[in-house]
Amino acid sequence: YYRESLSLATEIGSKIYQIKAQTPLANLLIGKNTNEAISLLKKSLELSTQINTKPEKLYAYRELRKAEKSQGNIAESLHYAEEEIALSLIIQNEEEDNELVLTKAKLHSHKLEMELESLKEKTRGDQLELAKKNSNCRTGK
Repeated sequence: YYRESLSLATEIGSKIYQIKAQTPLANLLIGKNTNEAISLLKKSLELSTQINTKPEKLYAYRELRKAEKSQGNIAESLHYAEEEIALSLIIQNEEEDNELVLTKAKLHSHKLEMELESLKEKTRGDQLELAKKNSNCRTGK
């Protein structure tokens, strides 16, 4: 199934779908044809770098770490583990930054709502005062 998906993704030139087919295919090949798995994962890593898609890049690093470890390449496995950790931290920081921006936006929105409500109350008060003055003018006071 993944090979067919990979073939179609390559045919239409979709890098993201190539990655989405290659990486799980490589995962299935680890332990069976690990050299092919590593080759596919390196292609996934290259494509995910080209299109700057961090989650897919992280997945490729994770699977490369496992594949290299399964072949006894501890130094390579450690290298990919370090890359995986570094990228995980970047993704986590970006998510935290996004949450902070969202919280600030909510706070600003709430502040604007409070200001709007305050202005509405002031307008109501001004309208009452104006109505009172108009009433007093009509009665001659």
